[in-house]
Amino acid sequence: MSPRAEERACLLEQDDPEKGVEPSPRRSRPGFWTIAITIGLLSFGTLIAYQSTANRDAMDEDGAGLGRHHHHHHKDDDAAAPWISGDGQGARLASFEPDSTGDAESSTSQRKVDKLKVPVYIMGDGVKGSEDEKSRAETIGTLVGIVKQYTGMDDDDINSVIKIQDSVYPAKWPETLDSALDAIGSFGMKKSELENVQWFAPVLEASRRDGHKCDFEFCEKVAHHIGCLLTHVLIWKQAMEKQQEHFVVMESDAYRLHSVSPLDLNNLVDNLPGDADLVWLKPDEFDSGQLVKRFRSNAMGTWPANSIHQTMYNQQNFVYLYKFNKRCGWAGTPEYMLTKKGLAKIMEHIKNEEEVDMIDAWMGAHCLRKCDDPRRCMNLNCYIAQTMPVAKEVLGGYVPDWYDDQNDDQDVREVDKEIVESLDDDHDGYNRMACERHGSTFGGWAPIGQGETSSGRKVIQDCMAFPWEQHHINFCEQKFPLDSLDMSMLGDSGTASLGYQESREIARSRILQHGMATLGLESTTHGTKHSKHV
Repeated sequence: MSPRAEERACLLEQDDPEKGVEPSPRRSRPGFWTIAITIGLLSFGTLIAYQSTANRDAMDEDGAGLGRHHHHHHKDDDAAAPWISGDGQGARLASFEPDSTGDAESSTSQRKVDKLKVPVYIMGDGVKGSEDEKSRAETIGTLVGIVKQYTGMDDDDINSVIKIQDSVYPAKWPETLDSALDAIGSFGMKKSELENVQWFAPVLEASRRDGHKCDFEFCEKVAHHIGCLLTHVLIWKQAMEKQQEHFVVMESDAYRLHSVSPLDLNNLVDNLPGDADLVWLKPDEFDSGQLVKRFRSNAMGTWPANSIHQTMYNQQNFVYLYKFNKRCGWAGTPEYMLTKKGLAKIMEHIKNEEEVDMIDAWMGAHCLRKCDDPRRCMNLNCYIAQTMPVAKEVLGGYVPDWYDDQNDDQDVREVDKEIVESLDDDHDGYNRMACERHGSTFGGWAPIGQGETSSGRKVIQDCMAFPWEQHHINFCEQKFPLDSLDMSMLGDSGTASLGYQESREIARSRILQHGMATLGLESTTHGTKHSKHV
């Protein structure tokens, strides 16, 4: 299994609370943050469990309103998480005072950063005692501790900006089936249209079944992924109703798998390019696209011990913003930021094209795809922000001299916009720049597509995530994108309306069968062998 395939498999396994998988061992270090987070979990009263405000009118066959199942809606459905006092409605955060007698990290306690303005939604299982609930509790405790300590936010401030969304995993149906119906009702689609969406149809099927459970084959096979998608949709619905310009979604494990401190979220919004639709906030060591910008971080020395890269993050002065349009094999959504227009693109695509999939791979793929076929391409403008810079040896494209200068006195550095835009479509140039720095060992960007869009951009509908598994490709000489599909397969818009895996397999099959001279491959009746390196 390749490193990226293994990464994805591990993430999917770890992110499945229904399987009861124990989370990966976490480093812990006694001192200020150990004490602070513990106090946060034990002493603060609550964040209000954010409930969906969807219309509960019945939906007829013409789509006037989604019919709700007839299972009794227990009061427990709205019950607060175990750290929430009282009935969970209108409860307040108790006083949170981090221990100032802790280790050296407490020396930063006098730093004051602007109050967090970006709405943050934290999702996860609300079932008492579950591993996911414990993980979500730690994410909440960590976030509350940081913003109280360094921004001076009081309980009212925190309650206004941080919201909690209980998950709607099918294993919890029928208790959370109403919430699942609220989620699929967000799109204003008719029942007949919802039935065409394979990830929504199980919700309607369960609502019609006796017992309202997810106990049929397809639903059971992808139950966790259905629940994960629908929980994200419930958050999107809230952000859309509130007309929020930017918002952050955190899954339960975000406390250890986030790449930007909450102390830097305001600055991230201020430094985003105007075309941004989606920003991934997950650590990633691989190249994802051209570096765009670097801005000074407010969080140096404030990262808590439960963060997976705490030691390295605490030594970084800057946050790095990269394009996310050249990253294959993406897995995991522990944290990301959506803009208002990015959310509108996603919601309209699901409604109009009746197409959605496993949320991480699906959104990641749509960050890469560029075409005129609306079913295949949302043409999302995606970025990734990281406190720890990607190693120069991994990066493609242009890398400025100031990239890894931690002593730079400039708060903001930007790569020239013309360079960034030119490398969006110059795939050969992007790879070649890396080759000039690192030689032919660079594991480059291998897009697949054919033709141009109506705006003159090269069509990109897929990529070879793991080319080194079956091929030896010299990215310094290979021409991209790989022309891998017959014209007969292409639609009028210049791209194929094919599934993600299907188009990849067709591309790979044609490369193997035709022994493309540029790849130096030979096909045999017993499989494929490498004839040479190119």
